[in-house]
Amino acid sequence: MEPFMFKPVIFSLAAFAASLATSASAAEHEILFVEGGFFPAVTYLAAGDVVTFTNLTDSTVEAEAGDESWQTGQLNVNATYTLTVTAATGLAFAYATDPEKSGALSFDPAPINN
Repeated sequence: MEPFMFKPVIFSLAAFAASLATSASAAEHEILFVEGGFFPAVTYLAAGDVVTFTNLTDSTVEAEAGDESWQTGQLNVNATYTLTVTAATGLAFAYATDPEKSGALSFDPAPINN
């Protein structure tokens, strides 16, 4: 077999491995609606990560981005909403009915707690 025939196969395998590494690198995060706000208040992530909001309060709630780029819609008790974060995703968010109860997504590195 000629050596040049291996090049397309090797290239195809390398491209396939790179695509697996890219898709496998997305992380999943959970943000909880709790009485008084969100937990955690700040979630450190990267574009492509997935955030799931879960309502742990005793009532229906809704969150929305400060720039109105996304909203969870009304979530009943224990209901969830999933958001895939992109570079264009609004990072600041709050309860739709109470902007004082707020949270944030951040592309900054997470602080180290010692």
